[in-house]
Amino acid sequence: MNPWTSDETSRIATAPALSLATEDENGTSGDPVPLGFVTVGGDICIRAYRGAQSRWYRTARRSRRPRVEIEGMERAVTVETAEPGRAEEIDAAYRSKYGSADSGPVTSRVARAATLKLVPR
Repeated sequence: MNPWTSDETSRIATAPALSLATEDENGTSGDPVPLGFVTVGGDICIRAYRGAQSRWYRTARRSRRPRVEIEGMERAVTVETAEPGRAEEIDAAYRSKYGSADSGPVTSRVARAATLKLVPR
């Protein structure tokens, strides 16, 4: 695993969204999905506001080679389940970044259960 570089970290901090590209079981690349995200303790966290049944979420969990694009940089990542004990911290980060009204869908119980962490490869 290669950590995010200091240049990447500073670019990520100011980005409003990222794009996640995945590959299905057949090796077919899907269209990148634009997603809101937050950084918590140096981790990039994303949530599926429709929960674990969201198409992009299921594909990302199975993808062999997910890639993330943020602010013009592209990086191969590993998709991991975020630690459940960090749910409140992640909720607070979403509220801080996107505002309480706009973050409502991603701070729901359903979305919390579909929280992923993107780890650079």
